[in-house]
Amino acid sequence: MRSPRSRDGFVNELGAFWFASVLGMIGVVVPLLAIDVGHSPAVVGLLVATSGVAQLLARLRLAAVLRRLPDRVFVVIAGVLVAAACVLLALSTHLAAFIAAQALVGSARAYYWTGAQTHAVRTGRRSVGALARLNLFAGIGALIGPFAAGVLFELDPLISLYTAATTGLVTASVGLLLAKLPVFAAPSPSADGRLWRRSSVRPGLAMTTISGAWRGLLDSFVPVVLTLSGQSAVAVGAVIAVAHVAALIGGSAVGLLRDLRARASLIIGGLITAAGMACVSPLAGEPVAVAAVLAGAGLAAGALQTIGTAAVADGVPDEERGDAIATSGVFRAGALLVSPLLSAGVLAVAPVPVAFVLLGGSLALPVFSAWARHPPRSSTE
Repeated sequence: MRSPRSRDGFVNELGAFWFASVLGMIGVVVPLLAIDVGHSPAVVGLLVATSGVAQLLARLRLAAVLRRLPDRVFVVIAGVLVAAACVLLALSTHLAAFIAAQALVGSARAYYWTGAQTHAVRTGRRSVGALARLNLFAGIGALIGPFAAGVLFELDPLISLYTAATTGLVTASVGLLLAKLPVFAAPSPSADGRLWRRSSVRPGLAMTTISGAWRGLLDSFVPVVLTLSGQSAVAVGAVIAVAHVAALIGGSAVGLLRDLRARASLIIGGLITAAGMACVSPLAGEPVAVAAVLAGAGLAAGALQTIGTAAVADGVPDEERGDAIATSGVFRAGALLVSPLLSAGVLAVAPVPVAFVLLGGSLALPVFSAWARHPPRSSTE
């Protein structure tokens, strides 16, 4: 028989499955629908950027909101927001509707992951184990959602949109079933509010930054590099799928490990991720080889995402855990948004093989924060 704690954890994990499923559905439906109604590929890029900007802006204020609303309310809000986005697109395919819908989706991402991760850390026996299980269920949903969306879109775009909206409402209902935890107390007056400066937090933030940048490159310019090397669409899709599955495995498997040191994880995982991405361009003509290096990078990046969030949450007092997870989300969302923009700038002035080696290698830069030490700025450090 499940204990109340384990039942609540399982409910939270189910919520992650449903929310990741609806995100996967939206990720397929929005581009297909936009092209189907006559919007250009450039507009699709604008829509993706809109969602990223909305997520980043929303995350900037979530730490303060966690001191006013229980974390489970964040899950409810996220489910309602994605449902509203899908209904909006079902009612209108005007460009303004697409932009508004993507802004809602970006905000929903910020609310959901901050709320669900905070809840997992507060109720789990070990932060890394609770987050690993959450990521496992989310990863499964992220694999199923796009496939379901493609099948439903072929039947009727409206069916896919209303199915996604219903899935969002299921996510919201799951949030209502979570244990109601008290809101976070205000931090101690002696605490340094700049969490990113603390030596106990810095390695975790570096890990989430690397994982976000890796995801941004994987979903933007890796397909471009592979296509330019002559790979077919099927091969490109298969290689990207391998990377996503590897990240899912890496982010889930670390929950089984008992002795995880933040700085060692950052150094090892960061260097593996950087090396794998730097090898993509030189090996782009060989699908099996590039799939292997992306799998290695994916395992490391997935592990960094889970360990990094756990390290940030465990590196602060209990009353600051919400702030820490929200800050970690800001760093990841920022890296996810900035890495494709940086890539575009580098690719504009350097040949693709050289540019991608440089971009892959740049993922190792946050590793140096493992050696950067500053004296404690308050007793909370």
